[in-house]
Amino acid sequence: MVNPGLLLASSGQSFQVKYLVFAATLFCGIPAVLALVLDRRLLGFAILGLVLPLLNFDGTAINLISMELYRGTARGMEISLCYLVAIAIIVAVTLRGGLKLRLPCMGSVLYFLYFMLSVCSLRHSGDRLISFFELWKMIMMYVVFLAVSCYMEYTKGDFDVFEYGLGVFVVINLYFVLKQHYFGNGVVYGVFPHKNSMAMFMALADIILFSVFMNTIKEKKSWLFLFLFSCGAVSSLRTYSRGGVVSLPMSILICFAISSFCQFRARKILRFLLIFVVFVAGFLLFLPKIILRFETAGENSYLARVQFATIARNIISDNKIFGIGINNWSRTLQQNRDYKINRQTNERMYLIRDGIVETIYLLVAAECGIPCLVALLLWFFYYFFLSLKLAYCLRDTKYFYFPAATAGGLLAIYLQSMLEWVLKQSINFILLMIVYAMLSYRDRNWRQLVQREKEEKGQSSDASEDNISGGAHESALQ
Repeated sequence: MVNPGLLLASSGQSFQVKYLVFAATLFCGIPAVLALVLDRRLLGFAILGLVLPLLNFDGTAINLISMELYRGTARGMEISLCYLVAIAIIVAVTLRGGLKLRLPCMGSVLYFLYFMLSVCSLRHSGDRLISFFELWKMIMMYVVFLAVSCYMEYTKGDFDVFEYGLGVFVVINLYFVLKQHYFGNGVVYGVFPHKNSMAMFMALADIILFSVFMNTIKEKKSWLFLFLFSCGAVSSLRTYSRGGVVSLPMSILICFAISSFCQFRARKILRFLLIFVVFVAGFLLFLPKIILRFETAGENSYLARVQFATIARNIISDNKIFGIGINNWSRTLQQNRDYKINRQTNERMYLIRDGIVETIYLLVAAECGIPCLVALLLWFFYYFFLSLKLAYCLRDTKYFYFPAATAGGLLAIYLQSMLEWVLKQSINFILLMIVYAMLSYRDRNWRQLVQREKEEKGQSSDASEDNISGGAHESALQ
């Protein structure tokens, strides 16, 4: 039998170590990042500070005001290493005179609308402190968005560092997945708080690696990114998550369809066939466990989802405009048991004790009102349609791979969010804001990117002609 005192002592020690590590990062790491970004050649190392800390997000974040036992989308005033690095990047770029004042992009306007309607939900909030936790997180997410935007503007679109950063992330995550699998864990989650979190993250991150493999003309790079994509795909399939099993193949098919339609190349068909064979082999390997997961999910799991959705409808019908207050779902269920009654049958929903409704859309509508849900959908689908637009505008350039990937990845996670609320978790939210920032940069500068591509092709063709003419001249002399 485990000694409870020993458990408390070990948890207290880990808690103290966490704060010591965070303090060391704050006082030593951030000045080091500032020193790096003041040298333009080393700026890429700083942007990796937005991606790699996600490998241990809980270990590199603290809550200044903490309510760890609360079952909500935010449990404190979160300060993460990612946020501190983002602030450092913005400050450093500003000091170097690289920050350009621009009118906010449409995505930022829609996010501001979503944020302000979330603030309006404070009108009915039963506990404004826990509402502040989620609002604070939303502010920090926009700081990450600004940091990536500043980096992109300052470096004129250095996208490679993000690609390779994601590659390092999926390889390290796979190591933890295999380690958990080896030790007999039925449920694996890698570096994430939950397996569904990992499945959603991979649906967006892994499709970017897939698109690099599909669209790059460099053979060595294509094989490298095939390996990286495979690492992410194994992690996603091993979750046995029903949402993940559907979302990743869906994003792959959409990305391939866009890649073939907008920029057809024979090599893409061959690469897709290779991916198809590898993916089907991996899928067949995991198929028995996936089937077992579907068969043993249990009727209670389905009924609990239905009952949560019924509660959400009850709340929305009573609070259509302002909701019950952002991040107040669990508090409302604890204090108002009337919502746990099915109003059509007048029966109490016995499966519901605590937890959060398993869809981000009903959660936002219940907590912040229907207008806020509309703003969220506008924000989401603005970037989806922006991806389609950029895939067409950049179809003849090497930058095409990214919007082709995000069109598939974003639609996949939007659909998966009908079954999960994990997109609100910090680790997935940060990736989403990084992707949105990179799409916004491409939207502002797609004409310059196209012109740059033409100039690079012109220079390479001129160099080839010089080599040919030089060789012919030497032959004539001989």
